[in-house]
Amino acid sequence: MTRTALHRFGALLCALGVCLWLTACLLLPATAEDTRSNLTLICRSDPVTLSGMQWNLYRVGARSADGSYQLEGDFAGDPVSMELTTASEMQTAADTLENYAVLEQRQPQSTDKTDDSGSVTFGELEKGLYLLAGKMVVSGDKRYIPSPVLVEIAGKPEEMNLLAYPKFQVRKLPTSDTIQYTVRKVWKNDESQPQDRTAFIDVGLYQDGTLTDTVRLDESNGWTYHWSADALADCRILEMDVPKGYTVVYRGNETQFLMINTHNSTKASTITPESTVVTTETTTMAVTSAPATSQVTGDTTAPATSSVTGGAAVTTVRQTGNTTASSGGKLPQTGQLWWPVPVLAGAGLVLVVVGFRLHSKK
Repeated sequence: MTRTALHRFGALLCALGVCLWLTACLLLPATAEDTRSNLTLICRSDPVTLSGMQWNLYRVGARSADGSYQLEGDFAGDPVSMELTTASEMQTAADTLENYAVLEQRQPQSTDKTDDSGSVTFGELEKGLYLLAGKMVVSGDKRYIPSPVLVEIAGKPEEMNLLAYPKFQVRKLPTSDTIQYTVRKVWKNDESQPQDRTAFIDVGLYQDGTLTDTVRLDESNGWTYHWSADALADCRILEMDVPKGYTVVYRGNETQFLMINTHNSTKASTITPESTVVTTETTTMAVTSAPATSQVTGDTTAPATSSVTGGAAVTTVRQTGNTTASSGGKLPQTGQLWWPVPVLAGAGLVLVVVGFRLHSKK
C-alpha cells in the first residue's frame, strides 16, 4: 500500500473513530439535574374549584434492576404488596401507604396548597415513586376528600412537566354530631394454611391522627367492631402488628372500614363474597391519557368480600407537550438501552488510536 493510500486510510479511521466517540457521548445518561421533573395537580370538581387544599408529597420508593418496585426510607418496612401491574393495585397501595404516612406522622418531602385556580406544583422531582396525599376541604354543604395518588417519575434526558387530576369522594356535611363506624377483618389467600393466622389482632382507632382506643378482633366477635366518633373528624384504623407472612390493605367509605390481610405464599385467590357491603360515593373524573413515563392510580375496585357502588373514579396523569396514551395492562417503563455505550466508546477509541498510528507511518 502506497503512503498516500495509507495516509488516506488512517485519516478515514480517525474520522470514523471520532464519529463513534461522539455518538457514545451523546448516548451517555443525563445528569440528575437533567432528569428532574415537575408535577402539577389540578383539583377541580365542576363547578367547584378546590383552592386551599393541602397536599403532602412523599418519596416512597423506586424500581429495582429487575423492574419491580421497592419501598424506601420511612416506607421500607411497611407490609404492603408492591406487585403493581394494574391501576387497581396502584390505588390500593396508595391508600395503604397514605394511611401509614398519616398515622405514623411521617415527614413529607414537600408540602403545598392549591391556589385560586385549584392547582399546585411540585418541582425538581428526581426519578422514583412518589405518594401524594391531600387533606379534605369543605365547600358549601359538601366535603371534598381527595384520594391519594401514586406517580412514578421514570426520568428522561429532558425535563418533563406532568399534570395529574386526582379523584375525590364528595360527601354532604353530617347532620348529627356523631357517626357510627364499623371495622371488619378479612383473611385472604390462606385457606389452605389457616394455622398461619393469629388468634387475634389489635386495631388502633384514630381520630384526626390521634390514637383514641385499641380494640381486639377475633372469632368471638366475628373479627368485627363498632364504635361512635365525631362526625367531622378524620377517623382511621391501623392494624397494630401485621402477622408475619401477610400484607395489609385498608379499604372503606364514610362509615365502614375493611382491613384485609393477604398471605404471601402464593398468588392471590378469589374468595367468596360475604355479607359485608361497602358503599362509596365518588366523583368520576374525565379520563384523558397517561404518559408511558408516569404510573398513576386508577379505578376504584372492591375487595373480594365487598361490593362498591358509585362508579369508577379515575386519577389521570398526562405529560404536557408530547403525550403518549397508555391503554392499561402492565405499567410501562421508558428509557434507552445503555449497553451499546461502552461498546461504541471502546470501538471509537480503538479506531482513533489505530488511525493515528497509521498516520504516523505515512
